[in-house]
Amino acid sequence: MNHTASAIIRQAVCTVLDRIDAPVPPANGLVYPHRSEHQQRKYNNIEDLDEFGQDGCRLFLDLCLMSCGDEPKWMVTLDSDSVHPSFCLEMMEVVLNQYSEIFFAFPQFIFMLKENVCNIVIKNFSPKWNLQTQLSIEAKVEHYVIATKILKVVAIMLERYNSVLKTESEIFLSFLIKFLSGEQWQQAIAVEVLHKICWKPRQLRDICQQYDLQNKSNGSTPVFQELINALASLTSAKFHRLYRNKEDPESPSDAEILDELSISKLILNSETQGGTKYYYLEVPL
Repeated sequence: MNHTASAIIRQAVCTVLDRIDAPVPPANGLVYPHRSEHQQRKYNNIEDLDEFGQDGCRLFLDLCLMSCGDEPKWMVTLDSDSVHPSFCLEMMEVVLNQYSEIFFAFPQFIFMLKENVCNIVIKNFSPKWNLQTQLSIEAKVEHYVIATKILKVVAIMLERYNSVLKTESEIFLSFLIKFLSGEQWQQAIAVEVLHKICWKPRQLRDICQQYDLQNKSNGSTPVFQELINALASLTSAKFHRLYRNKEDPESPSDAEILDELSISKLILNSETQGGTKYYYLEVPL
């Protein structure tokens, strides 16, 4: 019964957003004109949209509110206590993934993305957050589900909305990097999100261009460098653990092998130092 109800609500949400007439992106592959933060805040009035656009805005805003446990403002007849926050996060994931052209076409949606979705993520998605031992099994499962749903939203924002969420994306990537050195469950979900990023060369290039290559000019964090270092550290640690399961790490030969796998040999050795190229300019890590 729950699956049937979820499917009906999902279809209803998609129907509301399908009615919004978003402009078709330029045929030459260029994105919509980028608006500054001041311009985005200037055009955040929902009343400037047509009736279908207003419905879509208010629906998405209610999903954001209910994902935090607050009462909806538009769907006033809905019993918010019967709607689980994880389901609202799932619906936000669907909207962000399938209707990105609406967000780029109307600044009101970008404003909600910055003011509501990003605040939800930053509030709930913290490296200090952990599964406290005093919680019950049910509470731990619920917290884990919320964390995975939030990370799926983060993955979509990093993939599709990085161009309009530069500062927020830097925060999200920094959180993911810190998760790689956290608890085992944090490492698992962080690797799942980073896998979606790392297998796309264009996205890695954009990260390097926006943060690492601009590091000296605007003081941004060298996210690409920290990402590579964290993944190398995690991979090295996993290799060490696998090797210790097979052999005695106290033997001299094992110590030599572990030394060869150490981070200093993988990354910090000046003779084999990794790096990237930007217009034939080598940028060492």
